[in-house]
Amino acid sequence: FAGLALSWRVNFLTVVPILASFLIQNVGIKAALKYTGICALVFIVVTVPFWVYDPGSFTPLQVGRRLTELSGLPIPMHVAVLIPIAGVVASIILSFVKMKDNPIALLRNCAIVLAVPTLLGIPVSSFYAGRFEVSHYANLSHSFLFL
Repeated sequence: FAGLALSWRVNFLTVVPILASFLIQNVGIKAALKYTGICALVFIVVTVPFWVYDPGSFTPLQVGRRLTELSGLPIPMHVAVLIPIAGVVASIILSFVKMKDNPIALLRNCAIVLAVPTLLGIPVSSFYAGRFEVSHYANLSHSFLFL
């Protein structure tokens, strides 16, 4: 199921370090590698055919581009790229948190990582728009609310 879920949106890939850490802490490294490998295989089998068929219209990449475009505002590319990178860094840092036998900690850490683009993107897009700007994130990055 995780491989299928991760193929839904590109920003979900940022939680992979946390999921791997949770597995390592709960089932050991050997089983974690097996489960992560199965997850990666499902992800590849489900995702790659759609990407190969029409890379320009590949939905996960369009969502990823929207994270860096920030409503078409004149935001320097390095600033827009730093927002998704901050999510990956947060995920790596949170993967070191003890989550053994604590699925609530897993969900909390995933929610934090998925919230990073919104928590950083709204102030950045508001700054460059010159007003409070949330329209770009209204339908894009709210997935963290449902964990």
